[in-house]
Formats: sequence, structure tokens, C-alpha cells
Amino acid sequence: MDAGVFPPGWRIVPASVTGPDHVELGVENQDAVGYRRLGRGFLLAVADGAGSSRHAATAARLAVDAARDAADLFGSDLAEPAAFARVGRRFADACLGLFDRRVAALVAAGAGDGVADWATTLLTVVAQPPLYYYVGVGDAFLVFGRRGGGAHLVLPPDPDADAGATVFLTSAARDDVVRQGLVVDPAVTGVALCTDGLAEAALTTRREPDGRRRHRAPADFAGYFAVFADPGSDAAELGRRLSGPELAVTSGDDKTMLLAVRR
Repeated sequence: MDAGVFPPGWRIVPASVTGPDHVELGVENQDAVGYRRLGRGFLLAVADGAGSSRHAATAARLAVDAARDAADLFGSDLAEPAAFARVGRRFADACLGLFDRRVAALVAAGAGDGVADWATTLLTVVAQPPLYYYVGVGDAFLVFGRRGGGAHLVLPPDPDADAGATVFLTSAARDDVVRQGLVVDPAVTGVALCTDGLAEAALTTRREPDGRRRHRAPADFAGYFAVFADPGSDAAELGRRLSGPELAVTSGDDKTMLLAVRR
């Protein structure tokens, strides 16, 4: 995936680092990241394979690849929000269907004991600025940067994950809890997709009376967009930030962030 094919005026900055717990255990990074250009727009996707699953890393890659392939539905630029949303809903179904079929084929070929061995989350965004359609299953989160408006948490981590009930692409209840929606905003200057290993480090939280946590993107999150909007900045710096000691102590999980920023 070559960042050079991204639409003019945008820059893609991906980073994924293995979490301290996985490093200690000698386990591979179980997150995956993907992106592609779509005409004047683009697709972004991140996935987090479930650590308890036998094929977590491969499952995450399958999820990202399903999103990239399903994005073929956006064959032409769609300027009208209602039309974009209709294709977005078809795109969501196609992502899940492609993933299901590919996992079923692997299971039928004798890989793993069943679909539970391929558990993973997925968060993907299709953008034709100022239109952005997101699809999420699980506990990844989505932040937008806005011109003059800082950072905004568009899709928080799955609130059910706080009770140990993360929904995966292989979960029986998946189709009932897919989170998707359309954002129309010409002021968007950056998009950040993050796996849940960054939630504690990158978001602020408070406990509500009902016991659930409520998240928001703090003001300093906007720094990610500001730094990497400069085409002279080193894209590798994002990986160094994610693997630094300040973030390592917040979670032992793998940490992935995929940025698209206006230059």
C-alpha cells in the first residue's frame, strides 16, 4: 500500500506497534492496518485480532482486506449525501459478507476448529470529503480533527467492552450491533482510526452513574493531526510515539493508529 497514491492534498501516516505484553510473551502483533485511494477519496481500516483466538493476526488482516475489497462499491464519486449513505450501508454488508465467506473457506479447508478462531474487531472509513462513512464492529475508536475546532471523538470504544463483552466479527450478535454512520463536514482536516490499545493513553474517561465509562478526545489529541499535516515531518515518528514508555505503561496491548491528514 503506497502512500504516494493518496489523493492530492492528503497524507496517510500508519503506525502499528506490538504491545509490551505480546513482546514479553513472544507473540506477534495482532493488529492490522490498510488503506487505498478511491478516486478523489480514500478508504482507511484497522482491525484488532482477539488475543484469545488461534488465528488473531490473520483474522485482523482478513478483516482489513475485506474492507479494502468491498470499497469497490464506491466506483464513482458520489456528491449527494443520501446516495453516499446508501452505498455506505451496502459497503458495510459487503465487508461482513466477504469476511464471513473467507473465514468459512479457511475453516472448511481445515484451518482452525471453527469461526471463533478468527475473532477480530474492525473499524473502517470511506471518505469522499466532505463525506465520511464509518463502519465499526468492536472497540476501536474514531477521531476527527476539524479546522479551528480541535479533535472530536466520532465513534468511541464499544461501551459493552468495558464489561468484558467485546463484539467481534465472528460474534453471533454482530449484525445487531454494527456501528455505522455518515458524517458530512467540510471542516474535517484529519481522520484517526485507533485500536483499543490506545484508548487509555489517547482518550480521557469518566465514570457515569450507570457504571459505564464515557470517553472524549482531549485537546492534545489534535497534536497528532497538526504534526503530521506537515509534509516535512517524519512519518516514522508516529510509530516511535506509540512505542514510547509513556504509552507503554497505559496498556500491554498492541497499539495501532492510522492517520489521514490534510496537508
